[in-house]
Amino acid sequence: MENLFQEEKLESSWLDRNLGIQNSKIYSTAELSKRYFKTLKTEKGETVFKVPKLIYILYAALVLALIGALIMAIINAHSSDGFNPAIGLIPGIIILIVIIALGDIKDENQNFKIVLSHEGMTIRDIPYNWDEILDTFVIIRRKGRTTSYFLIVALNVGTTDRWDITNLLSLSSDGKLSAYIEYYKKIA
Repeated sequence: MENLFQEEKLESSWLDRNLGIQNSKIYSTAELSKRYFKTLKTEKGETVFKVPKLIYILYAALVLALIGALIMAIINAHSSDGFNPAIGLIPGIIILIVIIALGDIKDENQNFKIVLSHEGMTIRDIPYNWDEILDTFVIIRRKGRTTSYFLIVALNVGTTDRWDITNLLSLSSDGKLSAYIEYYKKIA
């Protein structure tokens, strides 16, 4: 656990480290699960956490809205007396946004699923049996206006695996994931 705190301290900026500002908080999944444990729907078999499809729908809606705005700008430019050169920038901006959105969607390091079951958990097709896991933690790292979430799996052999679950928790809660992890740990 101490190594985890040291790693997080090194992740902060030079100024934050020297001023003693800690932007990351480390919670055990047991701590985070307390408020959700009462409303937890017990599942037989397994529970799957994955990036919500609503994220993909929002990306598609954004791209369609930008294309619609481009079409309207072109129509308005042709109907007016003069041509506005700023309209030439709009397709480039739309293409840039589409490239960024597709990069986020296709990033396998951030878009994967976590499967929880009575046997253990599987993260990006890597299985962890409950008897191999010493403890699990969630790191909440704030930088400016953005917040990143990481799931830490501490193994009995002394190693830790870190998973970026920021996209996974974009519309759900770290407490809900933690509650299910703790639920399956207890019944294993």
